[in-house]
Amino acid sequence: MARLIVDTSGYLIGTIPKHPLYGDVREVLTGADQPPVVSPLVVAEIDYMVLDKAGVEQELAVIDDLTGGAYELPDLDSDDLRAARHLVAKHRDLRIGLTDAVNAVLAERYETNEILTADQRHFRTVTPLTRRFDAFRLLPFDR
Repeated sequence: MARLIVDTSGYLIGTIPKHPLYGDVREVLTGADQPPVVSPLVVAEIDYMVLDKAGVEQELAVIDDLTGGAYELPDLDSDDLRAARHLVAKHRDLRIGLTDAVNAVLAERYETNEILTADQRHFRTVTPLTRRFDAFRLLPFDR
């Protein structure tokens, strides 16, 4: 398996046992041969949603999960944000947002096209920044 970039929806679905995609998402995560990559922007979105919907105790559990070594939490620099800004501008009609654009930038950095997400609308339209791939492989859908 190539390196896996985790989007907000992909992570959150993996924490909700009643979600119809829960089992598939957990299978993708446990099948990863390297720690899946979670951007700081995805971490912020996850934190906001979990705190809002489930409270502080669940928020703390998520922070523990994200920092426990199972995930890679990369730094971003101004070059990453400039590249993401370019994608946001290029796809302004889609309103992809900075978080999805950063995920595409990280996919280039990690030389992968695999993204764990339920967001097919954005990631089926945006193409990988590297010429090595024609399209993103959206998991768990494209298994």
